[in-house]
Amino acid sequence: MKRILVFVLVVSLFFVLFAQKKILIDNIHGADFIGMVDSTGITSIGIPIDFNTIFPDGELTILQPDSLPFDSVLVQETTSGVNAKTYTVNLPDGYYPENPHCLYVYVECLSEDFLKRARGTVKNPEGEVVGELFQGSSHVENALGDGWQINLYLDSLLTYDVKIGYGKLLFSSSGLEGKYNLNDFDIMIRINDNCGYAIVGNAPLCDDNDLAALSEAFTSGLSFINADHYYDSMTDKPFIHFYSDDEINIDVNIEFPGNYTLLSSNPRLNMSKSDNIMKSTWEGHKLNINSDNEIIYEGGLKNKLNFLGFKFFGEQITVKNKLGSKLDDIFILKYESENLYRFQNISELTPLSEAEILDWKYLDTDQIIEKIKKVFFERGLEEGLYYEEIDHLVNDFHWIESLLYRAKINKDEYFGFYHFGKDVYDKFIGFKSEPYPEELNRTMWVMLSFIKERDDEPIITLDREVYKTNVKNGLKINEYGVTDEYYTNSYFKSENDLFGIEINSYTDQFMINSLHYYDNDVASSIFFGSYSMMATMGIYDYVCDDYVNMGVLYQDGNQINPVSYGHVINENGQLLVIGTSSFFRSDDPNGHSFLNSVVTELVDNRILTGIESASNVITDFDLQAYPNPFNPSTLIEFSLKKDAFVELIIYNSQGQEVKQIVNSSLGKGVFRHEFNAKDQASGLYTCILKVDNDVVDTKKMMLLK
Repeated sequence: MKRILVFVLVVSLFFVLFAQKKILIDNIHGADFIGMVDSTGITSIGIPIDFNTIFPDGELTILQPDSLPFDSVLVQETTSGVNAKTYTVNLPDGYYPENPHCLYVYVECLSEDFLKRARGTVKNPEGEVVGELFQGSSHVENALGDGWQINLYLDSLLTYDVKIGYGKLLFSSSGLEGKYNLNDFDIMIRINDNCGYAIVGNAPLCDDNDLAALSEAFTSGLSFINADHYYDSMTDKPFIHFYSDDEINIDVNIEFPGNYTLLSSNPRLNMSKSDNIMKSTWEGHKLNINSDNEIIYEGGLKNKLNFLGFKFFGEQITVKNKLGSKLDDIFILKYESENLYRFQNISELTPLSEAEILDWKYLDTDQIIEKIKKVFFERGLEEGLYYEEIDHLVNDFHWIESLLYRAKINKDEYFGFYHFGKDVYDKFIGFKSEPYPEELNRTMWVMLSFIKERDDEPIITLDREVYKTNVKNGLKINEYGVTDEYYTNSYFKSENDLFGIEINSYTDQFMINSLHYYDNDVASSIFFGSYSMMATMGIYDYVCDDYVNMGVLYQDGNQINPVSYGHVINENGQLLVIGTSSFFRSDDPNGHSFLNSVVTELVDNRILTGIESASNVITDFDLQAYPNPFNPSTLIEFSLKKDAFVELIIYNSQGQEVKQIVNSSLGKGVFRHEFNAKDQASGLYTCILKVDNDVVDTKKMMLLK
C-alpha cells in the first residue's frame, strides 16, 4: 500500500510540474510527421504527430509553415493543372541592421495527402540554390535585391495555394524583433525527420539569426529536445515505368529488396517480413506511355555503394574503379566562392582502372547544371529511356541543384555523381517479374557526398540474378533513378548548428531489440517515465564522449554509442538528443511518459547540469560585442575581477579558428578589443573567453556584409 501511495504522489507531482511548462514545437526547422511500421511490416511515411495528445498538460505553441511572418506579400494565388511553376520576385535592396527581413515561401496543398506537399528550391539572384522547400515552406534570411527565383514542383491533379513575400525575422535576438521570442518558452522540440527526400525535402539548417536567438535563449535557460529521423534520407530509389506498345490490360508482379515509398497509389504492395522482399502487384491497369503507372521504391540494401575508391594528394585526386565492369560519367566538384565551383569530369573508367584529376575547371552554377543535365539526357537516351522519362528524372527531381546546395554549406568537402548501366544494375538489384518484359532497360546515377579517402575495403557482392520467365511481347519496363552513397551520415551532423550532434551509425528496424537505460543520474531521473522502451523504426546512435554519465538509452551490446543522451549547452540551457522520431508516436503511451518525463527533468533543471563549480573560477566576466550584427568590425568587451591568464579567440561557423585576439596575462579591469572581419565571409562567429585555461564565457556575433 505504501508503494502505491508513493507512486501516486510521484505521478501527482509530475503532472503539477509538467502543467507549468511552456513548449514550443518547431515545425519550420523540423517535421510534423514520423515514419511508422504497421502490423504487416509496411512502412508508412508521413504519419502526423498529435502533439496535443503527447503533451496534454503543457502550454503548447506549434510553429507551422502557415505561421511564417509575412509582412509584405508579393505573390498570392491558387494554382492547379501544372507539374512545375517558377516565380521571380524582387526584394528591397540594402540591408538595415535595425530591421532585417527574410524571404518567405509557403505552398499549401489543398489535398490532405501528405505526400503531395509541394517541393521546390529557392535561388538567389546569382542563380545559386540557397533553400529547399520542406513541408511546403522555405525561408531565407537577409534576402536582398532583384531576381529571386522560386521553382515549385507540383502535382498537376491537385490544387495549391502559393504565398511568397518577406517579413521580419522568425525569432527575436540581440535587440532585433522577430515573431517569436524564445525567452518566452521553457523548452523547444525539433524533429529532424528528412524521410522522403525526393518529395518532402530536407529539414532546413538554422540561419544565422536563428542561431543567435537560440544561443541567447539557452543562456537564459531554454532547454531543447532534438529527435532525429528514423531512416537515411536518400537510399536506393529507382523509378519503375511500365509501358506497352498496345493498350493492354495485364497483371504484373515484381519482387525487389527494400521498402516501397512514394507515388505508390496505383500498385498494391505487400511485404514479406521473412526475406524483406517487396511484391508490387499491378492489377487491372492499362499500361501505356502517358499513364501514371509508376512507383518509387527504396532498395534498402544497407550496403556501402563503394564502387569507387579515392586518394588525395593536395588538390590532386586519384579515382579508382573497383568493379569488374565499367563506370562512366564521373563528376567531381567543390564549392570555391560565391557562384563558383571547382569542377572536373572523367568520361569513363574501365574495369579496375584508375584516373587522376590534376587540373580543375572553374564553372558557375548554371554552367555545372547545364553540363551535368546534358550528360544525364544523352546517357539515358543511349540506354533506351524515353525523353519524357529523362526529363522526369532530371527536371522533376532536383538532384543536381540539391548537391550544389550541399556543397555550398559544406565548403571544405568534395561532391559528385557517377553512372552505371544495366550490366552492373542487374547484379546489384536483381529483377524478377511475372510476366517478364520483352524489353528491360535499367540505368542508375549515384550521388557522391562528402568524398573521403577510403581504406582498401572490399566492395559489396554483386551476385543478384535476373529471372526470365513467361516473356510478354510488347511489354517494356524502364527502371532508372538516382541513389546516394552510404557514406553520408556526416551530412546529418549539425554543420552550422549550436548542438554539435554527431551520428555514429544507423540500425534498421529488423535489428533492434529493447532499449536499456544507463546506470547514471541522468537516466535514473527519467526512468520513472517509462520502465521499458522500444524503437519500432530504425534508430540512430551517436558519438558521445561522456556516455557513462550523460547517456540515457542504448541498444543491446553497445553502451559506447547511446541512442539518447544529454548535453549541456551552457550552465543554463540543456539538450536531450533522441535517435528516432518514432518515440513521438501518438498511440504509444510509453513514449508519451518518456517524453513527458524528459520535459519535466530538463525544464526543472534537475539533470544535465554538467558544470563544475570551483572556488578558483572567476565569474561575471560580462563578455559583450557591439555592434552585433556588425560590418566589418565590432568591439569586444570583457572584465576581470582578479589577475588571470586570458585567451580571447574567434571561431567561424565551421569551428575553425579565425583569430586569437588575446593570449596573455592580464590584471583586473575592463578590456576592449576590436575584431575586424573585412577579409571574412558573412555568417555566424563565436567569441570564446578562456581564463586560466577554462572556458568561462562565449558570445555569438553575426557578420552581415
